[in-house]
Amino acid sequence: MFKENNKFEKFESKIWLSSPTMHGPEIEYVKEAYETNWMSTVGKNINEVERMECEYIGCKYAVALSAGTASLHLAMKLAGIEAYGMPKVGHGALEGKKVFCSDMTFDATVILLFTRAVSRYLLTRNMTHGIWIQWHLKKHLKFIQIRR
Repeated sequence: MFKENNKFEKFESKIWLSSPTMHGPEIEYVKEAYETNWMSTVGKNINEVERMECEYIGCKYAVALSAGTASLHLAMKLAGIEAYGMPKVGHGALEGKKVFCSDMTFDATVILLFTRAVSRYLLTRNMTHGIWIQWHLKKHLKFIQIRR
């Protein structure tokens, strides 16, 4: 735990995970959401984003989610339901299924826990951050199933 006599030194340089950027009316949208009490995942700005996304993609519906992790979670659930059908209540969409994911990510591993999938981590090359596909296919080929 932190103690008063511990001294912390300031980092000389930081590696930003995602640095904040505002280049126009973004601050006005934040103020509007605050002033109208819509500081959540609903409201007229969210509705407009979803409408514009539908128009851009050419689809009937779109869902704006709160974070990339939420998007990955929804995508994995939908993929599991599409491939294996609706799970029983209290069970994950990919429960017991083997899912490949990068060994250099936090989000993918959390999502696998949410869907109760069994993770198969793909080794990532240090220099290129590419995945050693040939090695993994030879090692895990017996686990790969394509279902429709």
